[in-house]
Amino acid sequence: MNNKRNNLQRGDAALYIVVLMLIVITSSAITLSSMLSGMLRASQGVVDSERALYASNSGFEDALFQLYAPVGEEEASEPIDTEKEINIEETEVEYEDGVATYEVEAWFAEEEGVVQPCIKSEGKYKGAKRILAIGGDACEFGN
Repeated sequence: MNNKRNNLQRGDAALYIVVLMLIVITSSAITLSSMLSGMLRASQGVVDSERALYASNSGFEDALFQLYAPVGEEEASEPIDTEKEINIEETEVEYEDGVATYEVEAWFAEEEGVVQPCIKSEGKYKGAKRILAIGGDACEFGN
């Protein structure tokens, strides 16, 4: 009978060890998946931010073209219209898995006799927003 009891105790110990190992493995798997999930979310945020930046860049280029493009029959050598102001409302840039947008404000400002462009382009994609702005002290960009 004593031998039977020792076998049961060994079986119980083995069962406890197996259960303990399963708990450790399960905890490790949950921790690892949690870490990977966070890393995947962060990398998706980088992709969204990059696309928002590209959309902002598209708006920036659009504004540059509109500010400096000749109007109508004017030649490219004609003086630039420094009174020109450009407001580009929400314009879409399509991607495979979504649509980014940009909005632009652009104008010319004069400081100490020097005329300079002021351009602010805001790109958005999903939850990300990126702003590109150029201009000197004469440019007063709102928030």
